[in-house]
Amino acid sequence: MSAIALFIQVPVSAIAGLREAAVPRRKWYGAPKDTYWEYLREHGHRTAEFGWSGYVYNALLPYLEEKHPIILEKSEYNELAEFLAKARRVSHAILTPAMKAAYLSRLDPNLFPEQEMLDYHNEFTGRPEGEEYVKAMKDGIIAIQQSLSHLKDGFITLFIIG
Repeated sequence: MSAIALFIQVPVSAIAGLREAAVPRRKWYGAPKDTYWEYLREHGHRTAEFGWSGYVYNALLPYLEEKHPIILEKSEYNELAEFLAKARRVSHAILTPAMKAAYLSRLDPNLFPEQEMLDYHNEFTGRPEGEEYVKAMKDGIIAIQQSLSHLKDGFITLFIIG
């Protein structure tokens, strides 16, 4: 089983509708009506592509936080991220313009030593991986960098792993 990682930018003005769409609505009969992905298609757009498993971020995000003080899982939108994660049953983080200002220049993948990344991953997960996994981690950093580079004031980016 694998996971995907998505980066979807939405206007801050769409947050109320996003909250409403996140919870499937029960009907008197039939399956609940789920409009979350439809809402995201109508009000958001993808800002980066990531072709590897989203599980790469399970070790990459703690690595960035612990080794390089780049904190992407906490923002002024923590409550929204937690609400969406609970409603959708997949991980959500919110990337913000403040994160862009603080971290964009520090997310050059060449600034991260490959052996350090691999050692961190192997110790963190207990699963030894090879050089190919470093490529996945660097591509993960590039996807975050691309997503932040597209972020504008008045918008947030949903970083969804699931």
